[in-house]
Amino acid sequence: MSKLVFALALTAFAVPANAAEWRCSGTNYYGSWNQSYSSSRCGWVYSDQELYARGQRRAVEELGYNSHGGSRRASDRACKNAIESGVENDLASSYGCRE
Repeated sequence: MSKLVFALALTAFAVPANAAEWRCSGTNYYGSWNQSYSSSRCGWVYSDQELYARGQRRAVEELGYNSHGGSRRASDRACKNAIESGVENDLASSYGCRE
């Protein structure tokens, strides 16, 4: 039993906490003849950390695409976007980016 509890505890820590959260915002409004209507808009809301990580992944993907898989130097625009997104200098320089 204790091994099961321990395994469940490890699993709980392995799942990213609040990477994305489904949120809805409801709105009530009144139409003609004072009839009540409700409308809700729902969507995924991402944490700042998740948005930062997504930006880094997107920048690395752009470097790979722009450099044809590393067979040529990436463009200055792709390098600038990668560095501004927080991609490490070692990784950016492996695609031919200069500091």
